Amino acid sequence: MLHGNATGGLRWEFRQGLSILRDGDTRLLDMRHNKRGIARVVSGTERWLVYHQGFWRPRLVLARNGRSIVVIDDYCPGNISRVEVPGGRTYALQVKHNPTVRVSLLSANGNEVLHYSQTPAKPKPRATFHVSDRSIPNEDLLVLAVLGCHAFLSFREELSTASVKPKRLTVAAEHDSIE
Repeated sequence: MLHGNATGGLRWEFRQGLSILRDGDTRLLDMRHNKRGIARVVSGTERWLVYHQGFWRPRLVLARNGRSIVVIDDYCPGNISRVEVPGGRTYALQVKHNPTVRVSLLSANGNEVLHYSQTPAKPKPRATFHVSDRSIPNEDLLVLAVLGCHAFLSFREELSTASVKPKRLTVAAEHDSIE
């Protein structure tokens, strides 16, 4: 079960185009982002690709080892999009931005599994990553964490008005904040 150890739980670290998901001291995966909205994920021997498709009917696709495993239709702020992960379990992705970005992933019964949010703190915004339900399968949690992170970064980038980006940003698990 993914839950971390004495040094902390699940957390993201961001470094200029590279996002690293850790469980305590263990590095779970690396996600590299490019300017075209494509993320390449490496987790052990697996290779994932996260990308956007379409304009009028936007989709978010997660492919693993060259094969699409998750396709989210009608992927845009304000919508609640259905997410079906390998194994047939369903979740929902909800993106809000009023006035800042909040990405939530919900279980089939509507309970929050995890979320990413940003507060409009000055001088720089603060982001949080919170896992509410650790009882879901580990594979689902990893897939949802990757999809949520990609959605959060994509929408945050679209709404960003800052001209200077931090060189290193760490998103802490639970209710910890970023310094």
